[in-house]
Amino acid sequence: MTPITAHRRGLGGTPPRAAGAASPLRIGMIAPPWVPVPPPAYGGIENVVAGLTRELADRGHEVALVAAPGSALPGADVIEVLDRVPDAFGHVEADLAHGLGAYDALRDADVIVDHTGPSGALLSAWSGMPVLYVCHNRIDALRIEGIAFPTGVLGVEVERSGATRVLSAPEGIAVEIVPAG
Repeated sequence: MTPITAHRRGLGGTPPRAAGAASPLRIGMIAPPWVPVPPPAYGGIENVVAGLTRELADRGHEVALVAAPGSALPGADVIEVLDRVPDAFGHVEADLAHGLGAYDALRDADVIVDHTGPSGALLSAWSGMPVLYVCHNRIDALRIEGIAFPTGVLGVEVERSGATRVLSAPEGIAVEIVPAG
């Protein structure tokens, strides 16, 4: 799986804004590399990413979406960092190539929302960027239970049942989970 590095576009090529800057924000959204956004059939995470991306764009934010090849979402600049959808779900090399390409392509974002797997949790910590990492499963189901969640990253775990918990939050940020409805 070869990352495509020539797809730098979408967020204007200027450095992220200073804290407290007025809206709209430049938001980088990262979907997993396995299924296009929106999904052609079943794709739970991809449906969540599509809905969130559309809503943020509708609210006037500039959204760049890094997603699987074949993705297309009105209102967002879709960036494909892989040349094709990986052959096998969960392939580590493809997952890392996608993640590394995504963080490179989104380096000018004000904030990144990462919906990928375990490699996304690690890359978010190493990126030095403001990141909301969304774990769409139990973190122990990703087999990294014994590893402390990265500091400096806002991490949220969302289970299919709707149960949600905060995994980590940067110092000085109070987070409260508010149930939908």
